[in-house]
Amino acid sequence: MSTTVKATGDAGKRLSLVTAAVCLGLALTFIGSLLALGFALYARSAVDSRNMAVALQQYALRTVATAEIAGETIRDRLVARGGLAGLAFDKPMHDLLAQLSARLPQGSGMIVVDLQGKVVANSAEFPAKPVDLSDRDWFAAHLSGATDFLVSAALRGRVNDRKIFLITLSVRSDTGHLLGIVNLGLPSDALIGTEALPENGSGVVLTLLKPDGGLLARSDFPDALLGQTFAPVSFAEDLVTATLSRDVDGRMAIEATDLDTRYGLVARASLPMVQVFRPLLLLSAVGLPLVIAMMMGTIALIRSLARQHRKLEQTTARLRVVLESAHLGTWHLDVATGASEMNDRWAGIVGHAAGDIAQDKREWLARLHPDERASVEQALDDMLDGTTPLMHLEHRLRHSDGHWVWVIDSGCVVERDADGRPVTATGTVLDISERRETERRLQILMAEVDHRSKNLLAVVHSLVNLMPADDIARFKATLLGRIKALGQVHTLLSETGWKGVDLGRLVQSETAPYQSDPSGAISAAGEAVTLRAAAAQAFAMVIHELMTNSAKYGALSVPDGKIAIVWTVTPDGDLTLRWHESGGPPVVPPARAGFGSVLIGALVRDQFDGRFLTDWHESGVVVTLLVPLAGVVAQEAARFELHRTGGEQDRQQT
Repeated sequence: MSTTVKATGDAGKRLSLVTAAVCLGLALTFIGSLLALGFALYARSAVDSRNMAVALQQYALRTVATAEIAGETIRDRLVARGGLAGLAFDKPMHDLLAQLSARLPQGSGMIVVDLQGKVVANSAEFPAKPVDLSDRDWFAAHLSGATDFLVSAALRGRVNDRKIFLITLSVRSDTGHLLGIVNLGLPSDALIGTEALPENGSGVVLTLLKPDGGLLARSDFPDALLGQTFAPVSFAEDLVTATLSRDVDGRMAIEATDLDTRYGLVARASLPMVQVFRPLLLLSAVGLPLVIAMMMGTIALIRSLARQHRKLEQTTARLRVVLESAHLGTWHLDVATGASEMNDRWAGIVGHAAGDIAQDKREWLARLHPDERASVEQALDDMLDGTTPLMHLEHRLRHSDGHWVWVIDSGCVVERDADGRPVTATGTVLDISERRETERRLQILMAEVDHRSKNLLAVVHSLVNLMPADDIARFKATLLGRIKALGQVHTLLSETGWKGVDLGRLVQSETAPYQSDPSGAISAAGEAVTLRAAAAQAFAMVIHELMTNSAKYGALSVPDGKIAIVWTVTPDGDLTLRWHESGGPPVVPPARAGFGSVLIGALVRDQFDGRFLTDWHESGVVVTLLVPLAGVVAQEAARFELHRTGGEQDRQQT
């Protein structure tokens, strides 16, 4: 009996030991699982916060870059306009402000402020109310010349009474004098919408700051935060870091920060610690007593973690949609393998569908312009090795049809391994071909205006030198008439941007002073011919001289006189203009050619290599001009118009 009791006791001890061992094993397994899960939660949340911060930074960069381009467009238009005089009642300028504001995030607005700090143009109303903004810090900074471009911290808008942050640009004349300030207000409380947050992200906060700690925008922006300044951020810090503090509201959180050196933007994503470790707390509450419960709790925890991860991935996807809706192409690069991924917009910029482009880094490099390949590759290498935190440059990519597309290419490394080697890089591409083309057109137009001005001065100089000055009054009257003729043709040229003038309109303009008689003393008809600028000036002088001579001595000097003007293009490629007078006094050939005839002959012969013929019929003089068509038609204007409408030939030249 004692043996049985001993055996039973030994079995009980063994069972106790086994039970203790199992319990200890389960306890250690449970504790180990808790520790492993805690590290996994932290690592996953750190990655998610980094991804959200980078995505927010890309969206902010796109928004600020778009706002800067819009502001530069208004600034350049104001400089070309000559200043701010009458701007409050300039409807086309108001429409342009409204049009550009519509391209910015909803709730944005644009105003123009004069040197007294008064609003003279407002995208939201016309005419603008003259709100006084002279006490604003940004106004003082521009007025003192301390800056020409400023991104201000969030403030209460005096024009629209909203929480906004400002982007301001100085408007300066060609001599450097300050004319006014372009002010773009972006909504601080709506720039980062709720659609950018996870479905259960009540504590997730996305924040946009300045390096000095000034608050620009926030996904949750209570009035109490307006005007507050937080801890400064140094650009010497790592590109993305994770910390265990949140200085905005003091809550413990996992936080990632992304820095931009171009505009001085600090994008910050913050996940509250309670939300991150909520699954761990729930698992701890289940306790150790039941292994099955612990296992089921672990499974539930993992599933909960997966759901949280999916929701955070949805948040990243929503931010990606925001980027794509702004017409930004995106790319992602696996540095080790060279595998890359481009979205549909990136492929569309180069004329392809996304599936038609090989997902490889070499596909991107092969499309670089030869003149910029070295600089782009160097910028990419500098970003990957950490020399620069951000790649940001303008370059060209080859389109599928062969022409070159100008883009702004931005990117950064979003993941590095334990040794600091780059693992993944991501970036955006913005098509700026239209902006570059506008800049090129402005340069061409400036050169054209300079050329035309010199030509006009040369014509006036020739008029003064060639005209006889024996009768000062006659000299003055004749000179004024010829200058007026030049002025009329310049008006026509200005209407077409100096692309050319229709010959019919030119004849109508120069003969208009003699068309008051309802009997129709002057008739004009001919084919559609567009004269280039220099030819239009010369033809205007010819018509003016013929009209003046006819009014003095020919058909227009009597009530019943008539003039018929007809022009045609011959099969040989010549332009023929025939001037036929009838019903005037009998024609007597002059003993010598007058100055008008000399001037016409010189213009036709010297400028166009043409001929000027006069038949002195007694019933009326007949004048014939015969010039090569290629020397007078507006071919340059035709090419300019082809390029303006997207002509393929000019696109390939670009």
